[in-house]
Amino acid sequence: MNRFRRRRLLFALLPTLALVSCGDAEIPTASRTEIDLGSDPAARIREILATSNRLDRAESLVAALRALPADRFDALGEVLDDRVSTAGRGYERILMISTWAQQDPAAATEYAVMRELTDSRDEAIGEAVLAWATEDPGAVLEKYGASGLIAKNEAMLVAFVRGWFASGEPGVDDYVRDLGLGDERQRAVDALVRARLARDGSVATQEWALGYRGDAAFRLELRSRLGGALGEVDPEQAVVWCDRVCGDDETGRVAHMIATSWAEHQGADAMDWLMTRPDEVETWATTRAAFRRFVIRDKAGALAWVEAIPSELRRESLYQGPIYIYVNERSWQEPEVAIEWADYITHRRQRRLALITIARRWLAKDEPAAEAWLAQSPLSEADRAKAYELPKGAPVSEVLEHARREAQKQRAMREQQE
Repeated sequence: MNRFRRRRLLFALLPTLALVSCGDAEIPTASRTEIDLGSDPAARIREILATSNRLDRAESLVAALRALPADRFDALGEVLDDRVSTAGRGYERILMISTWAQQDPAAATEYAVMRELTDSRDEAIGEAVLAWATEDPGAVLEKYGASGLIAKNEAMLVAFVRGWFASGEPGVDDYVRDLGLGDERQRAVDALVRARLARDGSVATQEWALGYRGDAAFRLELRSRLGGALGEVDPEQAVVWCDRVCGDDETGRVAHMIATSWAEHQGADAMDWLMTRPDEVETWATTRAAFRRFVIRDKAGALAWVEAIPSELRRESLYQGPIYIYVNERSWQEPEVAIEWADYITHRRQRRLALITIARRWLAKDEPAAEAWLAQSPLSEADRAKAYELPKGAPVSEVLEHARREAQKQRAMREQQE
């Protein structure tokens, strides 16, 4: 099971886990599932793992883990080492390691790092390291810092930063800064910013980020990552944040992070906000990136947003990226509409490439109609010929359709010769 599918399973099981893990003040103890582990806890847990019903299995496993005596947690290692009993039970493996980490985080972390299955290794490491770093970040750093494993493993790094921050021990800001330029620090900054947001809220986290006056590159990472996080969880404060810092950001990175994360869940609002930004090269690039996110998340809403652009504004530079993407999306099923909108693309080369793409896809859908349009189109003879060719890196669907059309032509030619 891949990690994305397993995460969907985790979310599906949350209601059951919440039911069996709530405190006694909310759910009476009698409402919990009671499990008798007997003299062989490992054997009983194996029986639970064999339960076919997913929710029953999850509820029983949580109850078993609650009932496991502190001096019998070695049973979890025994069960985890039984690859037959735990086959296809990636979620349950992570839950067992997470529970083990609450009792003995060092042992659980070592197991996750050295012996956990590849499919669930990153999640298991994250759970174990988070528990250990929350308890003693210095011990984690002493064990795995010198080898560079913390920085190299994304799950471990994010969990370590989150845990260190949760521990209240000083030094996590300096640790993240000293990671130096690169993907590792970007991930760590993101984890640090999100941990602060969760604990302190939007306003206080902004003040913290503004208070950093050191290394310029690290300062920009703090500000842009905070922008991205706010765009995701608090767009109103993201706009406030940009008003405070975007004027000092010549790279446009803060606005880019805000818009692209905002567009994931409120695409129209994010795009409307972008249209109020200065008409600069950085903004043009951001509008394209944000609109692509909008299309992926809400294609119908994204196309409707473009169609609502007043006609007198459609040739303005800020709208060119979204309009080009709109034309590309419409070209698959509605080539006539795409051709109409291609007229709003002001860049001559981009408009020409858009028309070639429309023609190529139209040929695959309705060859006679496409050829009739090509004959009177503004494309040159050379460009019309390109519509019949496959571009480098064409999708498999286009390759197959092209091959089908070519085979039909060859068959028609042979029939004529006969």
